[in-house]
Amino acid sequence: MYSNPHATTGLAITTATYVITQDESLAFAIGIPLAIASHYFLDYLIESHLSKKEIILYDIVPSLIYFVLALLSGHFWLMMASWVAGTLLDLIDKKLGLTVLFPKKFKTLRFLHNQKNGIRFTLKQTKIASVVSTIITIGMMLVLKQL
Repeated sequence: MYSNPHATTGLAITTATYVITQDESLAFAIGIPLAIASHYFLDYLIESHLSKKEIILYDIVPSLIYFVLALLSGHFWLMMASWVAGTLLDLIDKKLGLTVLFPKKFKTLRFLHNQKNGIRFTLKQTKIASVVSTIITIGMMLVLKQL
């Protein structure tokens, strides 16, 4: 799965934890480990491969939007920790993105990604997942802004 849905899921978990506990420290202590764990299960949603142009549009641009929203949220570190937690397994297996940028030189590890079966997304569903994730991120930022 691409980073945008992982990051959004991590943010939704930490934001929900913050709303329930009304304590940002507990959002970090409880929400971040849950966000890390969510990655494994989300990878059972197997997305279609995007072209390089589509990766820019459906993964890089949403990540930039996420970072801008983090700056505006009033809870920058919670949002950024949520992004890292939600995408952590990919950051490890994909060597901080080096395998994406330089696939011939850096090979992807498969230590944390052993899902072979799951729900396969079409290309259209993969793109929709990214758009919906961005909309959810905007909503979570608005919730955090109120806290």
